[in-house]
Amino acid sequence: MRPDHTANDSDSLFRFFEPSDVSTIYPLYIASAGYVSGHSDDCTGSKNEDGAIFLYTIAGNGLVQQKSKSVSLPPNSCCLIDCRNGYRYEASPSEETWSYYYLCLNGRGLLSYAPHLFQTLRCLYPLQPERILEICRIFLHELPGKMTLSASRACLLLQELLNSLLESRLCAQVPVKSNVLGEQNPLSPAFAHIREHYAELITVDELARICHLSKYYFVHLFKEFCGESPYQYLSRYRIDVAKHLLADKNIPLHHVAAMVGYPTYTNFLMQFKKYVNAPRTVPREPYQLGAKASVCK
Repeated sequence: MRPDHTANDSDSLFRFFEPSDVSTIYPLYIASAGYVSGHSDDCTGSKNEDGAIFLYTIAGNGLVQQKSKSVSLPPNSCCLIDCRNGYRYEASPSEETWSYYYLCLNGRGLLSYAPHLFQTLRCLYPLQPERILEICRIFLHELPGKMTLSASRACLLLQELLNSLLESRLCAQVPVKSNVLGEQNPLSPAFAHIREHYAELITVDELARICHLSKYYFVHLFKEFCGESPYQYLSRYRIDVAKHLLADKNIPLHHVAAMVGYPTYTNFLMQFKKYVNAPRTVPREPYQLGAKASVCK
């Protein structure tokens, strides 16, 4: 899986990693990485290739096509392409050139992310773009060659990148109701705090203080905007994150509960059944994420 890129700028950089017996034992491994400056020609891939391709736009505008769907990639946006279905990407017709980072990744660990990130082609806006760029630069400049430590670090970096994209999708695009909040959303600090600290103890008083609002007015505004209380929103967000973690059967259920902020498995199970309408036990297969879970109505 090596995309044939054509670049018009000497600043472009490509690096290929030969998969070894060491790297392929990890759930995720890197096949190639690159920074393409001034890309104008298209890049295509045939069907039945393994792995996925991550693209992040630096400048210009990219156009990615897969099957009958196409998405535009403006600056600071990204996407993950499933290479099994064939693909094509190029500079948007409205742009002369397109500069971007790409990572080609592979491994059995991709299967748990597929339903949520790249089973359907979509444009994503990372919540921490600086860290995503740093990960791309590490693969291009810092990661050493065939070493056990290198393979382990590559796996951890790829997991961090995919988890970041998953989090972006979980809580992306909270719609602002202009008739309720106007152009500025005073609840944005609360949503950001929940995204970053959902596994910790979070109180309504804390969220109200972060938004510089009284507790009473904060709760009133939150319900008006989201259609549910801050506690219900937090619980629903935690359960959505848990749905993805459950796809990894190596994580014990009580660990999943702790990772999303529930001190006991009993409490986690009660909340899980409430929001997922699940049976008495928690199933251990991937879930299709629902749009309702983390988006205010």
